[in-house]
Amino acid sequence: MGYNRRVRAPSPSSIRALALVCGAVAAAFVLVYPFTVARYPAITDLPFHAAQVSIFRHYGDPAFHFTEQFELHPFDVPYVSMYFVGTCLAYVLPIHVAAKAMAVAMLALLPLGLGLLFHGLKKNPLLGLLGLGFAYSDLTHWGFLNFVGALGLYAASIGAALLLLDRPSGKRELGLGALLVLLFFTHVYRFPYAILAILLTALVMYPATRRVKPLLRPMGAACALFVTWFALRPATLSSGLGPLQFDATRWQRAGEFVFGSYLGASGVEEKNIAKLLLGALAVVVAISLIFHEEAPGSPDSRWFSRARTLLPLALCAGHLLAYFTLPSRVGEWWYVYPRELPAALFIAVAAVPDLPRRRPVELGAVLVTGLAAGRMALFVASRWLAFEQATSDFRQIAGNLPPAPKLAYLVIDHSLPAPAGDKRWSPMVHLPAWIQAERGGSLSFHFAGWRIFPVWYRPPSVSVPPPVPRDFEWNPSWFQVNDQGRFFDWFLVRLHDDPAPIFAPDPSIQLVDHQGSFWLYRRR
Repeated sequence: MGYNRRVRAPSPSSIRALALVCGAVAAAFVLVYPFTVARYPAITDLPFHAAQVSIFRHYGDPAFHFTEQFELHPFDVPYVSMYFVGTCLAYVLPIHVAAKAMAVAMLALLPLGLGLLFHGLKKNPLLGLLGLGFAYSDLTHWGFLNFVGALGLYAASIGAALLLLDRPSGKRELGLGALLVLLFFTHVYRFPYAILAILLTALVMYPATRRVKPLLRPMGAACALFVTWFALRPATLSSGLGPLQFDATRWQRAGEFVFGSYLGASGVEEKNIAKLLLGALAVVVAISLIFHEEAPGSPDSRWFSRARTLLPLALCAGHLLAYFTLPSRVGEWWYVYPRELPAALFIAVAAVPDLPRRRPVELGAVLVTGLAAGRMALFVASRWLAFEQATSDFRQIAGNLPPAPKLAYLVIDHSLPAPAGDKRWSPMVHLPAWIQAERGGSLSFHFAGWRIFPVWYRPPSVSVPPPVPRDFEWNPSWFQVNDQGRFFDWFLVRLHDDPAPIFAPDPSIQLVDHQGSFWLYRRR
């Protein structure tokens, strides 16, 4: 006996649910997986971000000896939202886990912020998953994590402004104001960019919205906060931009500042994956154009449909102008103009045409985006795992140190075997800062000496390590044991050859342990 069975096609709602699940899984994998393969990821500045989280977390704990060394200045240098997240997590998680979770939170703002911008542009918010492609750009590998998070908040604030102009309400005003304040406390120098972007948004969208007034209250309150800070800001953040000059030759180095963190075979693979990400973006654009659905509307809505492409491109042009014009260093701030290139490309992604309403097509776009970003995550994870294996000697020798050591560290040899050694910028230079993050104590070099982070050294005293010149961490040959070394009881050196000559002038300093390329000395 036979039966005729009619196979039901999946409903649009079930396909939509599947797209949401696939997007969430892709985001979780891309953002989290690389951080699970290594205790200490190969992110150059992350050890000091972890150390500053530990200072906030253990500031009142006498066992860590932080109070006598450091002052906290969360408003003078308002880069605190990232450290706030890390500090809260550090109350329930080990510091190395809390620091990695803090980094993930900053990276997650990329797709979330881009998704809100797409929503404000009346496009499918799932297109925000395209932000995953920027999770492991040069900015992240350096450790400019609060800047990365600020890019996401920057996009989110523009999206919130669009929503407020479209349909004003008290809740939307509050939402925009909260995003701007959060941006201020994430990366204060991204705040003016956001204000200028919102003003440009109001101008470009005015023929469609005929509104500006709803933006005034949330922008006014946030700007009052910025002006107050600007009037009171410390001298270390008061440096002018200096002479601005357009430099067209920077185009030749553009590849270094987005996906150019690796050299050798790893560098070739990284660039090939970057092409894959670009290909995925092209596929999404092609899908949108092939299945494009023209919706009839009024002249205002037709203007909006054009302006929602024009606006991201205009913002991108502004960042490109900054890339070609800004200096490389402003006071103690370094790597200034290179940051504008990934910012330009990130915001330009919002010009992608809207996805059609056909749910299978939407699912296909999600899968293409997630697979391409996942490939970059796998690449990064493999390099971080290689770094973890290559630095096992550091973890072994660090076990000899007591709680709260007064530690001078010299990373003289930065070399690592491939593929861990293919990193363009050394992930070794700040690695010993994990010791302060987990055990407390003092370090011979610290970001606190710059006073461009919310943790500052106290005025010179017997509890504060001696000051060091700029770029000391990159030039360990400047270390003189009878000068900078007098303060410290422990000395950690990374060098393949015996570093005994460095400490020969002080016979009280003796070798304690030698593991691989690390040498540990102690003053007896």
